[in-house]
Amino acid sequence: MKSLKKLLLLLACSIMLFVSCKKDSKTDPPASLAIGDTYQGGIIFSVSGTAPNQHGLIVSPSDLASGATWWNGSNITTNATSSADGSMNTNDIITAQGNTGTYAAKICKDYNGGGYLDWYLPAKDQFVTLAQNSSVVGNLSTGFYWTSTEDPWAANTYAYSYSSGSGSMSKLKSVALRVRAIRAF
Repeated sequence: MKSLKKLLLLLACSIMLFVSCKKDSKTDPPASLAIGDTYQGGIIFSVSGTAPNQHGLIVSPSDLASGATWWNGSNITTNATSSADGSMNTNDIITAQGNTGTYAAKICKDYNGGGYLDWYLPAKDQFVTLAQNSSVVGNLSTGFYWTSTEDPWAANTYAYSYSSGSGSMSKLKSVALRVRAIRAF
């Protein structure tokens, strides 16, 4: 009789453990993300893939500066020429200009929105995508924003105005323009 009780108790425990493990191992897939969603410290402006394997770009909810220069006081070539990789450009800019002062790339790199430390100044093509989705993202101001893409003449870099219809233009690095940070997820 004792052995039957032990067997029943063992069986009951096994069933509870199985059900418990089965229930605990079930996880709901993450919700699908869309342009305009608030996520990881900013607003999604580019997304690809399907849940749960989505990735894309997020913009800071507001401008980080309304009048910052692109350079750190001296006109040097930074070789930040990628039109698509703002993260690489931002690192190139900071390496060339130093990690002190207040200039567009450094402002973005120092930003920690949502507790994330991987923000950067968008490259030219990344800002074009942001501007194309500005009606959903919101909070973009009129006037020009810096991009991290240095033009071939080195004295200038590309800035973008989504509101003026002028798009991308080459501007002197000493001009004070708006700054908005982005990050990848």
